[in-house]
Amino acid sequence: MSTIRHYRIAFLLIIALVVLQAFIYPHLPDPMPIHWDVYGNVDGYMAKPWGAWLATLIFAPVIALMTVLPILSPAQFPMEPFARVYRRFVTVMAAFALWIVLLTDAIAMGLPVSLPQQLIGAIGVLYLVLGNEMGKITRNFFFGIRTPWTLADPTVWDRTHRLAGPLVMLAGLSAIGAAQYSPIAGLIALLAGSAVAFGGPALYSWRISSRRPAISVDNDE
Repeated sequence: MSTIRHYRIAFLLIIALVVLQAFIYPHLPDPMPIHWDVYGNVDGYMAKPWGAWLATLIFAPVIALMTVLPILSPAQFPMEPFARVYRRFVTVMAAFALWIVLLTDAIAMGLPVSLPQQLIGAIGVLYLVLGNEMGKITRNFFFGIRTPWTLADPTVWDRTHRLAGPLVMLAGLSAIGAAQYSPIAGLIALLAGSAVAFGGPALYSWRISSRRPAISVDNDE
């Protein structure tokens, strides 16, 4: 029950997603478009009902799994210290899922919307939210930049995430801005920004770890 209470907004968004999809379902075409190229042209279809419910059947279990990860986290790597940050991100992910499903439904019904531009822009918003909170994430197994060096040393974890936060936000802003120009530009900005925002701090964690004194581990013989 505590999980439902803590993530009630996220659960309400997923319930809203299922209810709205059921309401829209009779108005959706058969087959349903389920895949688009980078220019926004449909290049894949799936028959109803699977085509209409595919995204919901993917997003709903993912969000549900995210809500139980803090319970599954090992005691030595608790997620409770940044519980509010994590809950906010799960809620944003649920809103992202609702937006994407409704967007694909709108396109399926003939509305002139560019899915690649909207998708890249939505991912950019996710990056802004994540980047703004990166410095508050404490060491854990499931969320954040988890390299052997960040997991081994809390100081390396903290310094890596303080670096990553602004880079992730910059990647998000770049993707949003470039996507307004063209889907190709948005995709390039998203991929390049992601490589820098996550790959750079990962390398940085190795670099600063190699310069820190080794952490001794007592072995009971």
